[in-house]
Parts: sequence; C-alpha cells; structure tokens
Amino acid sequence: MLSYFWPESGVATNTQTSRAWIKKGQQKHIPANSGRKRVNINGAVNALDPCEAVVVEAETVNAQSTVTLYEKLLEKNPGKKLVLICDNARYYRSQFLQQWLKGQPLIEQWFLPTYSPNLNIIERLWRFMKKQAIGLSFHSTFKAFKKSILHFFEHLLFGLASFDWRKKPGRFNRLLNLTT
Repeated sequence: MLSYFWPESGVATNTQTSRAWIKKGQQKHIPANSGRKRVNINGAVNALDPCEAVVVEAETVNAQSTVTLYEKLLEKNPGKKLVLICDNARYYRSQFLQQWLKGQPLIEQWFLPTYSPNLNIIERLWRFMKKQAIGLSFHSTFKAFKKSILHFFEHLLFGLASFDWRKKPGRFNRLLNLTT
C-alpha cells in the first residue's frame, strides 16, 4: 500500500520576495509584473519518499484534473492500493469524483482535519518549489515563469537533497504509522 499526500497549488506570476542583505539606507528595486496569470498544479507526494512526486498541470484544479492525477498515480503504481490523503477542498468530495472512485477499488481517500496544512507534507514541497523555482528571480514572460516551475518538478530529486522534509509534527508521525 502506498500513501500520497496532495492538494493543489496555484502559483501566480508575482515576484516572491525573500530575505537578502542590502546596505543600510539603500533600496533595492524588485521588478514585478501583473501577476494575473497562474500555473495550476495538482500534485501528490509519496508519504515515505518525498522525492517521488506526481504532478499534473491543469487549466483549473477541479474534480476532472483530480481524476487525471489519480489516473497518473494508478499508471505509476499498477496493482498497488493507494491511500490518498487530502485536504477538504470541495472538488475532492464532488459527485463526479466520488462516482469515478466507485470504479477504482485500489484508491482510498483519507481527509485531513479542516484547517491543518501543517499535517500535509506536500505543503512543504509547494513552499520549497516557490523558493527554488521563483525565489528572487524575475521572469519577464509567463512562458519563462511556467518553464521554471515545471523544470523544478522535472529535477525534483536533485533539489530535495537540501530540503529537510523530515520536520513533521507528532500527529503526522502517527498518521504515517497508520499507513504502513
């Protein structure tokens, strides 16, 4: 049995400011753009191996894009039971998705308590992605911005060498014990 954590992430093209040193009394100009375009990612990360992430870029994150993600997970793990641990977004409980799940005996959804992103390890991956792929970089075009984010996921294993994903709350440890 494999356990995956997931919710979605929508990343806007706004520059993400971070910490940096600057001489006292000086100002740093940070270029920015409108931030109206977004890259929507539906993703899942393996609970026991965070270097294994499955992502689907979608026009919108909804029940249909979630089915696409589930199909990708099933294809990656043929014949294995999957426990998918998710937040409480409405589309995870939609009739469309629930109907589709009835025909999928290898998939079981578990829902995290409401308002508990600290229990969802993929939230740490989203934060790391924003730091690495966006960071203090300015992307003059949406195409460059999107390329940076998708490049991050293509090279995830190398980027996670410096990512301390093991910092997890005690409740998360208990949840992992339930799934193994």
